[in-house]
Amino acid sequence: MKPHLTFEECASLYANTNTKSMSLATLMITLCSKHKRSEVERRKYIDELKNIIHHFDEGSATIRTIDIAISTLVQEEGYDEVVTLVRKLGNSSLASLKSFRLDQILKVLSSYPNDFELDIAKHIFSVLLERKQVSLYAYNYYAQCLFKYNFEEGMTLLHEMNAQKIKIFDNLFISSLTFSLKKNKQKESRMICSMIEHSKTTNKVLLTTMVNFYNKCEDYDKAIEITRNVSSDGLDTTSYNCLIQSYIGKSDLNRAIEMLAEMQQQNISPDSATFTIILTACADSKNYEQGLKVLSLKNKIKHITIRMLNAMINFYNKCEKFDKAIELFESVTKDRVDTTSYNCVIQSYIGKGDLNGAIEILAEMQHLNISPDSATLTIILTACADSKNYEQGLKVLNIIGENKTSNNHSITSMINFYNKCEKFDKAIELFESVSKDRLDTTSSQLFNSILYWKR
Repeated sequence: MKPHLTFEECASLYANTNTKSMSLATLMITLCSKHKRSEVERRKYIDELKNIIHHFDEGSATIRTIDIAISTLVQEEGYDEVVTLVRKLGNSSLASLKSFRLDQILKVLSSYPNDFELDIAKHIFSVLLERKQVSLYAYNYYAQCLFKYNFEEGMTLLHEMNAQKIKIFDNLFISSLTFSLKKNKQKESRMICSMIEHSKTTNKVLLTTMVNFYNKCEDYDKAIEITRNVSSDGLDTTSYNCLIQSYIGKSDLNRAIEMLAEMQQQNISPDSATFTIILTACADSKNYEQGLKVLSLKNKIKHITIRMLNAMINFYNKCEKFDKAIELFESVTKDRVDTTSYNCVIQSYIGKGDLNGAIEILAEMQHLNISPDSATLTIILTACADSKNYEQGLKVLNIIGENKTSNNHSITSMINFYNKCEKFDKAIELFESVSKDRLDTTSSQLFNSILYWKR
């Protein structure tokens, strides 16, 4: 294709070429941009390029062509094809690429999850070191690769960057702290948090990750300090949710509810998670008055999730407002509830002493094809055991079926049920029918008590 040809002539020649090559595809993409062709036409050649790469042979293209192809694919976010192409290149070909192109490859590799890419990243970084052309980007992207595949090496490079005052990007901080938390490395997590604080970042995701870390470590004062040092325009709903969790962790429910009011003053909308967090705390402390204050604001959110609905029912249950819990459950359509919702309302009926109502709810679950779980069985069977109502307990077992209970607590509740109803032989039969790895200490203690009462 000679430079003086028109675009249409080039396109015609390309269309009539039997074997498409990377050089031809990149040329057509370049010509599309130069001649301001339509995006649809340009995309056609980009798709051709992507297809060619999957059948690419290293000797079939020059370094310049490979360089242009990588540049084009990065621009088009064709990261899968970049990785595919890089995998097929030998070390010498990679070493021939320009430094800023190697930076781009490191950026792509930093988001890929396979060990194979780490070897490529290490080679690229060594080439850049040899050239003495390691940019800020190369340091940060390479460190992200290391944290993904080798946490210790990642920490070593992070310390080196920090010591040499090499700017650490927020994405690297997020990546390093996330992997540190996953691996439960508290010491390293604190070191990373210290670096983050010194960086004076205002990244909301990063600050939220830090606050979550301190909340998990039960260092609530530190979590609060970090959040309160952020200007109000740097906070969002998630930030406030974490802050509320910090105050709840400190058992300061009043302050947590004040944060809800502060959110509204700042025109930051609470979400279902906000209400779920606070309502759960109100339920655990059986603080009905505070819970009502929170519920009075629930119309501020657009969508009540199932999790929030369950938290509301649980709140009424814990505060022994069983009729309100049942009323709330009955007010929502059944496509908005799940097994946990049913477990909560079963607890409501049991709380008000209506075992028949609880079993009717269990039957409704079955009718609606909502599967009961081990918690469902445990809740109802415990109530049957406490009231020594053997007939009702049998109904429950018939509905759920013994074979569907694989949870240790379920087995324990079944043994306890038979025990309380003085059906010791059935309890022993059940105990001996299950493998011992499915039993816990409570099951064994119940079994010993059965043997005692049988004497």
